[in-house]
Amino acid sequence: MTQPSRRLFLQSALSAAIAAHAGLPPRPALAAGPVRRNGKPHLKLSLAAYSYRDYLTGKLKPRLTLDQFIELCADLGLDGTELTSYYFPENFDQAYLVSLKQKTFRLGLDISGTAIANDFCLPPGEARDKSLAHTRLWIDHAATMGAPVIRIFAGTVPQGDSDQAAIERCAAGINESLQYAAQKGVCLALENHGGITTRPEQMLEIIRRVDDSPWFGVNFDGGNFRSTDPYADLAQIAPYAINVQIKADIFRGDKREDTDFARVIGILKDAGYRGYVVLEYESAEDPKTGVPRHLDTLRRLIRDAEELQNGIIFCNRKSDVQIVYKSLSKHGFNVAALHGDMDQRSRMAALEAFRNGTVPLLVASDVAARGLDIPEVSHVFNYDAPHHAEDYVHRIGRTGRAGRKGTAYTIVSDADSKSLSAIEHLIKSKIDFDGPDLANLPPDDGERRPERKTSRTRSERSERGRGRREEGKRPQREIDILAAAEDEALGEAVEKPQRAPRPERAPRPERAPREERAERAPREERPERPRRDERRSRNRDDDGPTPKGLGDHVPSFMLRSVKLPPKIVEADEAETDASEHTEE
Repeated sequence: MTQPSRRLFLQSALSAAIAAHAGLPPRPALAAGPVRRNGKPHLKLSLAAYSYRDYLTGKLKPRLTLDQFIELCADLGLDGTELTSYYFPENFDQAYLVSLKQKTFRLGLDISGTAIANDFCLPPGEARDKSLAHTRLWIDHAATMGAPVIRIFAGTVPQGDSDQAAIERCAAGINESLQYAAQKGVCLALENHGGITTRPEQMLEIIRRVDDSPWFGVNFDGGNFRSTDPYADLAQIAPYAINVQIKADIFRGDKREDTDFARVIGILKDAGYRGYVVLEYESAEDPKTGVPRHLDTLRRLIRDAEELQNGIIFCNRKSDVQIVYKSLSKHGFNVAALHGDMDQRSRMAALEAFRNGTVPLLVASDVAARGLDIPEVSHVFNYDAPHHAEDYVHRIGRTGRAGRKGTAYTIVSDADSKSLSAIEHLIKSKIDFDGPDLANLPPDDGERRPERKTSRTRSERSERGRGRREEGKRPQREIDILAAAEDEALGEAVEKPQRAPRPERAPRPERAPREERAERAPREERPERPRRDERRSRNRDDDGPTPKGLGDHVPSFMLRSVKLPPKIVEADEAETDASEHTEE
């Protein structure tokens, strides 16, 4: 069961308070809420007929029929097909709908849904009645075909009318249609499609006025919000989604950019979504080439999303832990950091958040590799190849525990060949490469730092110090490369101040030549210095000859007689006799 987040709850409460303050109608006692689900997120892939609209309408040749589109979905290896109402033949009958149901079933496809054009913002009258009747008709068609959901629009505000009045009529139209849809077993999914659904706040305002019905939800359209942060907008409506349409393009304001499919899939996964993800392709590229490519990307991301439950990302250095953590956070990942410089409270909080699933990704140094008791870690990512092969074993040992399946990835470059060889030697197995192996990597164009010498003479250290003072601590090119790499990792553009060039020094005046020194008089011969042991004796008081052993004082316990066992006595006497004979 997916619960609304605190942030979403706060936004809803504030919106209701504002509406009450403005004299707007209060929220119904039983309003539509987030979808209640159990189990883990599960995503299936479908394709909207709208993606091939120019072929289905005959604008592009050869013309495509709806039956041929269904066959295309089977050829693309999809789980479902979305049959948009716009492309049905004119004057079709129920027998045609039954044939579509039979065809999709025999091809192993679900009819994931259909979509209609309606307007519930219209004022009472003939046009509104016609839109409501059109909705009921397609509810019947969907029930016949076995389509579980119909995507509906809110509509547009009539000229001279207010948004608030349009929202009220929209909610009333949805509630009226829901009663009929419930009888036929078909869900209605409200899409964020401009007009009074341009912003997520407007969507939520309508949802709060819809009856709490299991037959209602949101059609999550990934390309229709056009704010400065469309992904944040999508996250607000994701808990209400019962159908998802995803586009290859997304807009920040009026600026188009490629959709970050991984981020959208992550939003759906965080919302606990279970259902179809429908590719609705609207890009300029021909769908015959664009659709298969995007489907492959989505298929891979969906598979990885279901396999990747959580993961630990290991770095060799604490500074890299911070860089990777900040980069992932900036790009929308829910992540925590763990390294040795953190205080105990912060470390325990990060571990607890990762352990209970609040944070699925943990960027850590090797402080977390040993003694970390988290039984269900699905993935380990080595951002750096470990310096010591034993650390590799401890790192990947965090996953696949107690008979579970686990996956470990290590990012390597040609500079990691020694580390990789040591790891393979230790584990007595070759590590599979996802891509070219080290021998087939392209040459590294970057400048390598010279290897550090382990020892230098005093003259070499002196020369090196003078070189640093003359050339600077690092070459400027190396500084620029390192700074640019860090900025790229953090995703931040940092403007670096340029140091003003030093003014040239005025030439030093030439020194006057020194006067010739007179020859020094020969030194008087110094007396020969005494030896060290003689010098030491001068600084001491003369206490006489150095005593032997304990000197004149022998402790009394050493003067006591001791009785020895017979064997020892005999041995001592034998030794004494032998010594006496030797002296003689």
